[in-house]
Amino acid sequence: MLPPQPEHTNIPFSAEPDTFDQHLIQLGVLPVSPHRLMDALAQDGLNIKSLSVPSHLSESIPQEYIYVVSKLRFEAYRAIWIMRYCDFWYRKRFEFLCPAQANIYIQHKRSVQLLLGWDDFNTPIRASPSPADPKLPQDLIFLRTDRCTYATYFQFHHTTVWNTRLGVYYARYYRYLVVAKHILERDPLPSGVSEKLDTWWQGEFLAEMKKWLDASQKVLFAPSYDAAVNELAMVITGKIEDGIQMAQTFKHA
Repeated sequence: MLPPQPEHTNIPFSAEPDTFDQHLIQLGVLPVSPHRLMDALAQDGLNIKSLSVPSHLSESIPQEYIYVVSKLRFEAYRAIWIMRYCDFWYRKRFEFLCPAQANIYIQHKRSVQLLLGWDDFNTPIRASPSPADPKLPQDLIFLRTDRCTYATYFQFHHTTVWNTRLGVYYARYYRYLVVAKHILERDPLPSGVSEKLDTWWQGEFLAEMKKWLDASQKVLFAPSYDAAVNELAMVITGKIEDGIQMAQTFKHA
């Protein structure tokens, strides 16, 4: 889980690839032990048994190849965390509708969390809020809008998602695939071993890797400013006493 962010609207880092690893280090995501790496991949739905060279083949193939396979697992781990971060920041979109002043942001953020029933990690406090829950009084909610602040957030998130979908952040994954192929071309394996390794590689390893590669193409872009305002206005309508009037005021602020 990602930690709560500071109580302001500053973007903590650039969306450029060379700054992303530094931020993941600050979050404690990197470096990572092999055990924690495998746990993270399993949590994301990958079959970790299929991600290691089968033991009955490992003594017959170059150790360099096994090392490259471990680097491919690392790139998958790193890419999954980047996708998690994209989702984390997508869920913060309503926070960035307000001006950048810290005191306004704190009140606005708390109001958004109250409206959505979210905690400081922007995850639901309750699994399934009931439509019968009492509506919130208007005096508990403090919301403001500011296009400039949202534009900064939108550009950051848009670039991050594009880089994720285009493979910019995990370009090394594709390079390691080429390296793995070159190792086997340089040091051909006996036919029986080669066939068994290829069966594992194509039928298990790459099939599991395809899961996160496919998921990277479904990472959500943050909505436009107007769409985000309308989305939050709908929440206001349903969650606040006399919410229709307050929602209209919010939309036209």
